Amino acid sequence: MDDDAPAVTSHSDDRGGLVAVELPRVDFEVRRVFVVAGSNGRTDRGNHVIPCEQLMVLVHGSVEINVGSDADHLAPAVLLDVPGMSLSLPAGEYVRYRLRDPSSVVMVLAEQVYRRPSPS
Repeated sequence: MDDDAPAVTSHSDDRGGLVAVELPRVDFEVRRVFVVAGSNGRTDRGNHVIPCEQLMVLVHGSVEINVGSDADHLAPAVLLDVPGMSLSLPAGEYVRYRLRDPSSVVMVLAEQVYRRPSPS
């Protein structure tokens, strides 16, 4: 295996597009994968503290992602607009993201399985 190869690659031709993730090249053990799609482009997603290390991968369309210490201290948006682009999301940071149109799709690889929040 080429150690310098990226974890995420994409290829497009007249047959369509392909986004591949080489799991051994992700910087953490992937324990959960989920896909977010079908947003109307006006709704924010996330709006929470990231419980574990994650990698957000654009599959189709585009997504704007803000990360920061909390909801009031977010860095300027990072735009992923080419399939296969990705952004590492560190545990403990706050994330807010918006799929820019109804056809946009992101896949998130997470270091931990989902744990339902404890009731307050």
